Amino acid sequence: MSQEIAVITAHARPIGPNMTYVREETILVSEPLTDAERLEYGQEMADSLAKIEEYEDALDAERKRYKRLIEEQEKIAQSAAKLYRDGKAEREVHCDLIKDWDKCEMVWIEAEPPYREVLRRPMTTEERQGSFLEKPLAAPAADDVIDVDAEEQ
Repeated sequence: MSQEIAVITAHARPIGPNMTYVREETILVSEPLTDAERLEYGQEMADSLAKIEEYEDALDAERKRYKRLIEEQEKIAQSAAKLYRDGKAEREVHCDLIKDWDKCEMVWIEAEPPYREVLRRPMTTEERQGSFLEKPLAAPAADDVIDVDAEEQ
């Protein structure tokens, strides 16, 4: 009992008759704000709303940026899908154009190693005509060679 008396005397507060001290607690109660507090909270609210507007503008700008990025990737994906479905792509190849007189065809051959044949098609009528400036790539047969020195003697 002496301990209870010590606690009560340590927390000696005026209490009314028929009242007994139990313990100390912290509780929440609703109290009206002072004018200074109202101004402070009003300013806090205004600042917060301004920040929200700023963040929404930034979010809108980011959405637009990401939308552009997504659209670019969609175009790339569509192009790749078309190439994948087709199984072929057009590419520029630096070629030598050859007339194959034996087969009467125009032949495109890569200008650099491995010198693969790229395209072959039949010659048109005009291409078959030829010109005096064109020389065949193969050496002429031995029967077609004229010995100029032998004729002059």
